[in-house]
Amino acid sequence: MRLQWAPHRKENLTPAWVGVGLGLLVLGAAGLVAERLPARFLPPCGFHLITGHPCPTCGTTRMVLDLLHGRLAASFHSNPLLLLVLAALVLWALAGLVARFGGRDLTIELSPREEKWFWLGLLVAFLLNWWYLWEAGI
Repeated sequence: MRLQWAPHRKENLTPAWVGVGLGLLVLGAAGLVAERLPARFLPPCGFHLITGHPCPTCGTTRMVLDLLHGRLAASFHSNPLLLLVLAALVLWALAGLVARFGGRDLTIELSPREEKWFWLGLLVAFLLNWWYLWEAGI
C-alpha cells in the first residue's frame, strides 16, 4: 500500500475523498433529522421483522443517534464495524482536505495482491460483525 501526497494538478479528476466527505455530511444531516423524529417514524429493519435475527447493518440507526449524543461506548455496542468504518472515512476525508489545502492530492494505491487481501479482510470483518450482532441480540 502506498499513500501519496502528490502535487495538485488541475487536470486531475476529483479525488474520491471529496465524495466521501459529501456523503458523510449527508449522513450527518440525515442523523440530525432522524434524531428529531419520534421513534414511531423510524422504520424497523425488514430483515429482522421477517427472520427475527439482525441483518448485517442492524443497529446502524442507533449507532448514529448514540454518536450524535456523544455516547461512544453505546455507539460501538450498537454496530462496531460500521462505527470503525465511519471513523476511517472521516479520517480519510479530513486527510484529503488537509492535503488539498496544502496544494496536494491524497492518493492511496494498492497492488492487486493487497487489494485482494483488503477485500477479503473486509468480508471477514463484515461476517464477524454480523455474528456479533446476532450474539448480542441487537
